Amino acid sequence: MRTRPYMIFTIIIALTAMIVIYAYNHITIEKTVNSKSNITRIYEKIPFSAGYVAICRTDTGTLVDIPDGEKARLYHSENQALRTIHSNALPADWSRAAGVINVSVGEQLNLVNNDYYASLEQVLLWDPDVIIANETTAMKYILGNPQWSGIKAVRNKRVYQLPQGISRWGHPGSVETPLAIMWTAKTVYPEKFEHIDWEKNKGHGTCQRRGL
Repeated sequence: MRTRPYMIFTIIIALTAMIVIYAYNHITIEKTVNSKSNITRIYEKIPFSAGYVAICRTDTGTLVDIPDGEKARLYHSENQALRTIHSNALPADWSRAAGVINVSVGEQLNLVNNDYYASLEQVLLWDPDVIIANETTAMKYILGNPQWSGIKAVRNKRVYQLPQGISRWGHPGSVETPLAIMWTAKTVYPEKFEHIDWEKNKGHGTCQRRGL
């Protein structure tokens, strides 16, 4: 049976990630990208990885140029609906790069066993325009629970699950954080990112497997 190129690339990137995963526990985009510099050079040797390398080299600081008053307010739910992002978390950094206001960043959160939680009352007051969730269970809970039904993002059906490939996109240690930035920007501001075509980037194995 002939092996498809994107399957080979997925295996290569997975093995590479396992070899160097110990170095990936960074909380900023800059440190994450720097730690991946050697891997990016490896990717360049693989002809069908051009899409991924291009995304890695995106100037994330200038990905979105939107005035603060026009930026969407986003709530990021992690494994549980009320588990969310604190100021020093990597998603706080890449959500800024995607041009959104992460509503939980800088707010008083409840720390439980190294995880941060908001209260439902806080989320109701924040009234985010968009909600992204790491897990399907959290997304379904948010969409199906009447207590969340009054939130703008739920009313407008703007609740999305963050994609996951060989790693959780945008999570510390992920080799796919650049994809999280672009996916978030395109999802929140589709009219501003019509030029980003996931089909064009199918050379990256994760996009192939996720159907993006």
